[in-house]
Amino acid sequence: MKKVLFVGIAATGLAACAADEAAAMDIGWGLSLDNEVTTEYNIDAEHLDVTWSPEVGYELPFLTGLTSSVGMDIPVYNTTDEFAIKDVFEEGTRPDLNLKTTYAIGDNLETYVETGWDLNESELNDIVVGATFKF
Repeated sequence: MKKVLFVGIAATGLAACAADEAAAMDIGWGLSLDNEVTTEYNIDAEHLDVTWSPEVGYELPFLTGLTSSVGMDIPVYNTTDEFAIKDVFEEGTRPDLNLKTTYAIGDNLETYVETGWDLNESELNDIVVGATFKF
């Protein structure tokens, strides 16, 4: 229980520090770096998950609205395996490499193409094409 409490407090502290800066950090030359840490606790199952999602993005300077990104969801801690990040490089537990390209048509409409690379099976995931309308 002490570990769960410690991880929950640490994640809350990280979330409070990151609350002021919700956008990705601009590296320059159209590149950006975005990091997200998600902490979820299932009260009924008494299960805690902490996931880190680093992402690198690139926006073409001559085509406003077109952005490509590469990232992955890395399990850091969970109640079952405790510090799951130590298993990230072991075969069978590697995270997928997510690839996504979006194009903003307007303030409320965005189209995207996304896929991923399964690092365990060394194969391409399904290719998905879609649109998002925000209102």
